Amino acid sequence: MKQNKKNHQHPNRNWFSASIPEIERELKTNISVGLTETEAAIRLQNNGKNKLDAVKNKSWFMILLSCFVEPLNLVLAVAAIISLVVPLVFNEFTFAEGIECGVIVFTILANSLLGTIQEVKTHSSINALQKNTTLKTIVIRDGQEKIIDAVDLVVGDIVVLQAGKMVPADIRIFNPVELNIDESALTGESNPVTKNNVAITNSSAVLAEQVNLAFMSTLIVNGRANGIVVETAKNSEIGKIANDIGSTKVEKTLLQKKLSRLTRNISLISVAISISLFLILLLINEIERHTIINHILLSLSAAIAIIPASLNIIVSIILSISANSMSQKNVIVKKTESIENLGAVNIICSDKTGTLTQNKMTVTSLFTLDWMGKATNFQYISEEANMIHFVNGMALCNDATDNNEQRIGLPTELAIYDFVKKQGMDSETLRNKYTRLNEIPFSSDRKMMSTINQVDENKYLYVKGAIDRILPRCRLAFVDGKVVPLKDDLIQKINDNAKKMSSEALRVIVFAYRKLDADDKTTNVTEDNLIFLGAVGIIDPPRPEAIEAIRLAKKAGIRVVMITGDHVDTATVIASNMGILRRNGKTMTGDELNAISDDELTTMVEAIDVFARVNPNHKTRIVSALQRNKLTVAMTGDGVNDSPSLKKADIGIAMGLGGSDAAKDAADVILTDDNFSSIINGVIEGRNAYNKIKRAATFVLSANPQVIAMYIIILIVGLSPLNATNILWFNLIVETLLAIPLGMSKSTNAVMNDKPRSRRENLFRGMFGQLFFVMFVTAATVVAGYFVGYYWPLPNATMDMHHNFGVTGAFIAIVFSPIYFVPFIDVIKWARQKNKPNWILVGAMVTAFLLNLIMILTPVIGVNVFHVYPQYNYGGAAVMFLLSFIPVCAVLSYQGIYRLVLRRRWQKNKIHSASGK
Repeated sequence: MKQNKKNHQHPNRNWFSASIPEIERELKTNISVGLTETEAAIRLQNNGKNKLDAVKNKSWFMILLSCFVEPLNLVLAVAAIISLVVPLVFNEFTFAEGIECGVIVFTILANSLLGTIQEVKTHSSINALQKNTTLKTIVIRDGQEKIIDAVDLVVGDIVVLQAGKMVPADIRIFNPVELNIDESALTGESNPVTKNNVAITNSSAVLAEQVNLAFMSTLIVNGRANGIVVETAKNSEIGKIANDIGSTKVEKTLLQKKLSRLTRNISLISVAISISLFLILLLINEIERHTIINHILLSLSAAIAIIPASLNIIVSIILSISANSMSQKNVIVKKTESIENLGAVNIICSDKTGTLTQNKMTVTSLFTLDWMGKATNFQYISEEANMIHFVNGMALCNDATDNNEQRIGLPTELAIYDFVKKQGMDSETLRNKYTRLNEIPFSSDRKMMSTINQVDENKYLYVKGAIDRILPRCRLAFVDGKVVPLKDDLIQKINDNAKKMSSEALRVIVFAYRKLDADDKTTNVTEDNLIFLGAVGIIDPPRPEAIEAIRLAKKAGIRVVMITGDHVDTATVIASNMGILRRNGKTMTGDELNAISDDELTTMVEAIDVFARVNPNHKTRIVSALQRNKLTVAMTGDGVNDSPSLKKADIGIAMGLGGSDAAKDAADVILTDDNFSSIINGVIEGRNAYNKIKRAATFVLSANPQVIAMYIIILIVGLSPLNATNILWFNLIVETLLAIPLGMSKSTNAVMNDKPRSRRENLFRGMFGQLFFVMFVTAATVVAGYFVGYYWPLPNATMDMHHNFGVTGAFIAIVFSPIYFVPFIDVIKWARQKNKPNWILVGAMVTAFLLNLIMILTPVIGVNVFHVYPQYNYGGAAVMFLLSFIPVCAVLSYQGIYRLVLRRRWQKNKIHSASGK
């Protein structure tokens, strides 16, 4: 059994370079009778089903566990355990410690659950690929044709390929009859590939050039053939892609990396502060059991104070809001952290077929000897004989059909069919009216097709095909409505027009005809002495909106790179027309890519605008090379072949309408309208989302001065002005309530005037001055609030009462002051940006103010839970309340100076510009 397995698995074999007899011997099969059922069963048992392994997704429970071990959650968990265990060990546990521990645990659970919800998504790319293999196929076994499930195919099976069917495995073709296969989903080649059975001598031929192989999950659009199954399941080309998807490492988004660094640093700082404070307290105080417990709890409070426990929640909510906004603009984000990556993109690697182009062959140009121009400007004149026969040739010498439910035919014939319809004619009606008497079908050798039709009382031969096959057969032509001899000057004119079309990457199809004599038979008709009618130019045209989107991308500092399996000439022309190919931009083919190392590609890649004739694995190499140059890469695509590169890219963007399931599952973003311009809408929202997160994070950290204030007060009086419950109330209620509306402000298109930010840009770039200024002013206000309360004259007050009133002052300062300065924390350059009022933020400010007021003035809550006592002296409490306005006054002063400096700088630059300096 093991020997059989060895004999019939050849995952690295170049089957396209072997002859059919060689493959028969190697795979121990026979093209006439196939395998025996017994041998097929043995191979199936040894090598497995012809299907791809289902991806093993990480369970939600494991994701939840991974969220628990985030640095901030670990610090909070340790703090919760110590706050619970230490008092219990020393028999000094109180209800307050229990509340503090419960609040900390609630914070950990909230952070972890939200993180789990954001991380859980379906990674079913390989399963989507597997769906393509669950089909029926015709196989020859024991000399008989049988219909079996494609999953039961084995290497060495002889299969029958038919038009309209999916290819069930990788198959070496023999006996092809006009076999054309659409491989755009695998190779990116926009035109169907004409297959043959000739062995290929080029051992490095890319997939698009392996024309004697049919690949799993590609579509047979025309003809038929037999073939030998040479690879199945994971060893097929589509299987290799599935393996690439499974093995490709999913990179963390830039935002995840920045937040991970931030939380890690904050966690280390919190631990360091907690330990240092504990050691200092031990040095300056007597070592007793009660004081040690107090020192531990004070140190824990300091650690909790520095942790912005609500930051992850705030970021998640802001991203969710942005994701909802993007969905209204036809951009579906599967992973909200990808929004920030989308805003940071500076390279968009785009597949050509179906992404930049319409994935629909179209007649775009047309010429006769009297007229040449765009197909949209062509006017059909029913009285002119040339026009009549030209359109008749398009409609009658054509096998394409479209019944509004299914379009059948070669893409070029469907393009011509559509053009006839645009002229107000119906091909089906013409075919019914002018009966086809006979035909000489198209073949890859002839490169032409002819039909004989009964048109009214006459019989006509209509011919279409390649110019080099049709023009030598023409003797006459229509000029100014008259039939004239086709002289050299007219032949030169036709060739010049055809070359012009070809230079624009158009596929030129020529039409000609002749009238048959009444006694001519419809069989054995010679295709000569023809009258030249004209020619059409066909191409998969660019999306008009994609051209505008590329222009906007350039304006925003984003470069678009075309990556396609199409021919380099076609790709170059389209890239030039769309504004992708720069003046000094270069192109590279798959063969050239194979000839260089990854290091060489990394050096060269930024100069290359077009990659043509590439294999699927090339796309991942290109993305990796760009990433090694510290670029943030977006990859767009719709085919199975795009899946690994979509997953590898910083942001993978799949087409929602025409995209494969594999592409959608591998991508981070799906465009519901398949519109390239929607990517720009996504970039705009992504940049706005980053600014909102930056603004919210700056507010969260600048509004967290507790640790500074606590350090100062603890070292002075040996008591903490805030406990864990006070701090977590601020983090979860006040801070979160105010920060979330910052992410609900209106987005602006002004962000597209800026170049993409660097991958290395600090989250707080341009905000450090404001961040530390606000933090220290607020910390000073908290310290002032504590000592105003501590030294406030209270009749018959004990030391505990003075401390409690000091705690009240500190708490009032910390929970009220952010309410006043939150509208003025801004990431945008204030002097240039006019923002509309954010009424949601105004409502949050009012809500936070009322919640604080109710909590402080309600003794049951204020005294028993938060240990605040405004009732000691309401006059003193009013003074403490007024102190909370100090930070907003400081912020406004800071921004006034900032505006003044900016204004003077702009005026100076304006003067320099006007003077030409």
